[in-house]
Amino acid sequence: MPVLRLAAVDAGVHAQHTDMILALDPGPKITGLVVVRATADQPFVALSEKGVVSNDELRALMLGFDCVVCEWIQHYGMRVGAEVFDTVRWIGRIEEVCARRGIPFH
Repeated sequence: MPVLRLAAVDAGVHAQHTDMILALDPGPKITGLVVVRATADQPFVALSEKGVVSNDELRALMLGFDCVVCEWIQHYGMRVGAEVFDTVRWIGRIEEVCARRGIPFH
């Protein structure tokens, strides 16, 4: 998975910063993810990567990103089971990794 910062050329005049955004759809054991490159001029330049990884692998992959965006749990008044609580726990662990590495988490 590419985790390096990329630079896009802005009209051939100067290099413009490109953000690497990691978007997550967490689960109790595995997490779906996409990596999006974005600039100020083009919020979504390109989908760089997509896939599913184990939650343990995910924590090791979270390097070089400018931002992590994670889906959150809503219960809508329904009963929930162990899978939902395990997913919420993993979201917290992912947020903690981001905080330690200085990556904004949304």
